[in-house]
Amino acid sequence: MDVGVLLVFQNYHENVSDEEVFLRDLELGVLAEKAGFDSVWSAEHHFDDYSMCPDNFAILSYLAGRTSKVKLGIGATILPWNDPLRVVEKAIMLDQMSGGRVLLGMGRGLAKMEYEAFGIPMDEARPRFNEAAEMVLRGLRTGVVSGDGPMYPQKEIALRPAPNPNTSWDGRLFAAAMSPDSVPVVADLGVQMMTFMQFPFEQHAEAINGWKQMFRDAQGTEPGPPVIQDFVICHEDEEEARRLAYEHINRSSCRSSSTTTSPASTGVRPRATRPTRRART
Repeated sequence: MDVGVLLVFQNYHENVSDEEVFLRDLELGVLAEKAGFDSVWSAEHHFDDYSMCPDNFAILSYLAGRTSKVKLGIGATILPWNDPLRVVEKAIMLDQMSGGRVLLGMGRGLAKMEYEAFGIPMDEARPRFNEAAEMVLRGLRTGVVSGDGPMYPQKEIALRPAPNPNTSWDGRLFAAAMSPDSVPVVADLGVQMMTFMQFPFEQHAEAINGWKQMFRDAQGTEPGPPVIQDFVICHEDEEEARRLAYEHINRSSCRSSSTTTSPASTGVRPRATRPTRRART
């Protein structure tokens, strides 16, 4: 199992500037490698102190220059808000800058406020994601991006820098599946599943096992490990860990319950467990 850290750049503090929070989280990303974590990830969110990371490619480009071996996870790039041509360009460039350390996750996004700000109807989220994901995957593997769909018509264009022919993207591509309808989409894309702990573990295990079988049926091969993200408080004393979890995790997660999914809004309770934020299991 690989264990990583997810940076969310969350400012729920009083009298602390956004800049200070941002710089602190960047240093956590550098510390992740020194502490022996396998990967460091950044989410994509906009316009809210719940998660101030509008460009995770920029964040990980900075960390690529401050680290040498930790894997760099895009967790995730929200395809309906980003042109697929630009996503492929950025991913290839970051991968070459970092020596092939990129883990690329793709998602649909979930906040109505973010969709409204971008002027994109939420009912276009799934068709936009499906169309863009196919273009991104082809582009990463071939160095050529094209599309004839209604959302992202794109004439064929070869990219420079081209993908490194000696570096494969196999095992480094992921897509978020937060609803039952998304699970077969991830399997059909032939990428690994990303999910976020918001239900009892048994429910997530059932979804992951379902994805594995769908992947086998669609691709004819065994799937790679999924990515699972959870909020965790670590402490030697279980009761103290539980108290801290309720105080801090619930506080931060409830911050934007009106615009984003959170443990408080889904009934999930924080856990006192091992020191992991995001694990490939």
